[in-house]
Amino acid sequence: MLTIAEVQPFEVHRLDRAAYHQLSDAGAFTGKKVQLIDGVIVTMNSMGPPHAFVVGKLNQLLSLQLGDSRIIRVGLPLALSERSEPEPDLAVVSEKDTDPGADHPSSSPLIIEVSDSSRTFDLGLKADLYAAARLPEYWVVDLKNAKIVVHLEPKKGRYQRVHRFGRGKAVTSTIAPRVTIKVNDLFV
Repeated sequence: MLTIAEVQPFEVHRLDRAAYHQLSDAGAFTGKKVQLIDGVIVTMNSMGPPHAFVVGKLNQLLSLQLGDSRIIRVGLPLALSERSEPEPDLAVVSEKDTDPGADHPSSSPLIIEVSDSSRTFDLGLKADLYAAARLPEYWVVDLKNAKIVVHLEPKKGRYQRVHRFGRGKAVTSTIAPRVTIKVNDLFV
């Protein structure tokens, strides 16, 4: 795959969300799982069993801990900007942000990505994307290293604090204090 630097001096055309949806409606992505990141259509990897297990477990734990106070969106789009519509593994949103006749929610107090082959992407570009959107708390469940990486305090497109929690530790959300996840619960 060519990077933007490799195609210079040619102009790169980025899509906005409206064009992305037109392409989708026309069937351009049939049979493919894609998301729009900074105007670029990115193909998402298929979800292997460990990834699926952790997403399901997190959904269960978050549902139990949050009850009816929030909605947990699993693998659904967030309308972060005119050029970005990522589909995080889990996003906690308020009910008022989920009107069926309106656009996708544009914010979330807590985003969680589960990473294996997408680890570099999730800890790099995705972290910057979520920080630029000022999402206050972003967790990456790092399947390769059995850790939860917590990103806090978005400022100028970067998270100012990053903490790593390994086996034997528990992570409590700073935004949703009722949410506490034990790392061992995710890595059996």
